[in-house]
Amino acid sequence: MAAREGLDDQRTGIKAIDDAWEAKEKREMDEFLAPARQAESALESMISKAIAKAVYEMVAKASRGASVERVTIMPKPIAGREGIMPMVSAAVEEDPHSECARFLSAFASGDEPGMRSVVREIVRAEAAA
Repeated sequence: MAAREGLDDQRTGIKAIDDAWEAKEKREMDEFLAPARQAESALESMISKAIAKAVYEMVAKASRGASVERVTIMPKPIAGREGIMPMVSAAVEEDPHSECARFLSAFASGDEPGMRSVVREIVRAEAAA
């Protein structure tokens, strides 16, 4: 427990309760971040498939003796749908002291205790309401 001192002032000192609370917070954080992780995985998959297809077609053309010309591929905007990062950026600019802004700042800097603190505040506010 000494290694955690100073990182989390919400510990009770009762190992079983502290461990259960930590596990609960981890589950909540995983549920909160799951949609973003799934979207990231889907995007990575689409990019990998597109690259594999482009390389396959380029190799096929080269093996037939055709010359391969370089073409710049411009991304197509998704009509009627804004990406997550512009929406998040707009939310942060609107209120830089909001829970969203503080959570994203902690996430970007890899500050897990900071993320947990923000989530704790949100949960407490919801419970009090």
